[in-house]
Amino acid sequence: MRRERENVNNSLLEETKIIRSINYDQHEIILDIIQLHCPWGIELDPTYCKGNFYRHSGIRRPKYCYDINPRDPSCLQGDCRQLPLEDGSIRSIIFDPPFFVTTEKSGKHGTMSTKYSYVETIPELHSLYEDSLKEFYRLLLPRGILIFKCMDSVNGRRNNFTHVWVMNRAEQIGYRAIDLFIKLNKSVPICWNMKKQNHARKYHCYFWIFKK
Repeated sequence: MRRERENVNNSLLEETKIIRSINYDQHEIILDIIQLHCPWGIELDPTYCKGNFYRHSGIRRPKYCYDINPRDPSCLQGDCRQLPLEDGSIRSIIFDPPFFVTTEKSGKHGTMSTKYSYVETIPELHSLYEDSLKEFYRLLLPRGILIFKCMDSVNGRRNNFTHVWVMNRAEQIGYRAIDLFIKLNKSVPICWNMKKQNHARKYHCYFWIFKK
């Protein structure tokens, strides 16, 4: 009987297209965020990289696309902490910054840190995030939306709950946290030099939704 009720509830969720807080597909998460919070779409991506958010996903490419080291000829060079755009000119931003913290020596051995950008210390990571949050606050119109992707990490045998830090700092700057989505991973790469596990392995990341 209990299983039958669960099957009925799941069927109703599918029929009514309830948007859930967890998903394995980040494209579906972004489409859900757009549907709920910025139906006009995303206007600015300051960390565009190769534009993987928008390929074969149904997500419209933003009007403004920047990256500090552009890998796509259609993307402009620009630092997310200081963009050549006017105050209060943007309605929605998606931000996918580096979240790996590792030394240059260690970074050369890690698959993910080699594939993506990384920083060398937690203070450096926090500085990047804070400066970017302030710049986006400058750019956003009142009630504008910021989608901030982040991930917790373990560094120096210590858990860094980055998503908590991001929310606290964002609200101090003036944003209001209005939603949170969690992307689950079915597998993750294991650190090449890990000899003893001290904390639970992170199989998820976060998409914060902030409103100015």
